[in-house]
Amino acid sequence: MKKVYVAGAINGSSAPQVLANIKQGIKAGATLLSLGFCPFIPHLDYSFALCAEHGEEPNLQQYRDWCLEWLKVCDVIVVLAGSGNSEGVKVEIEYAIEHKIPVMTFEQFIYLQKQETEAIERSDKSKFRTEILGEFIDEP
Repeated sequence: MKKVYVAGAINGSSAPQVLANIKQGIKAGATLLSLGFCPFIPHLDYSFALCAEHGEEPNLQQYRDWCLEWLKVCDVIVVLAGSGNSEGVKVEIEYAIEHKIPVMTFEQFIYLQKQETEAIERSDKSKFRTEILGEFIDEP
């Protein structure tokens, strides 16, 4: 199962913006999961802050460190739309490039996966025609 790192802005200028960013990341991860991928979604890290006792919340560097550990084992990083100015995303992209992990937009990744699926389906249909229907085809 291909491991996909979802890179996207989390912080924002307001609480509604932060929540919108988190929602965008979770929705992207859910889409990837429904397509058969194993997504790592840093946007879910907000749950640590919700559950932490006063003073026990991880700091920004701890969040980044463990996210990069996960990125290290991913097959690809997908960057969500509108995340280009995020400092965290910039760090993740740089890390991915240094470690030769493919970087693409979420939209590019989905498009390429659809193309690959269609190619496989075409190949399977062709194989089906040859193996199953071949006996019904008149040979010269």
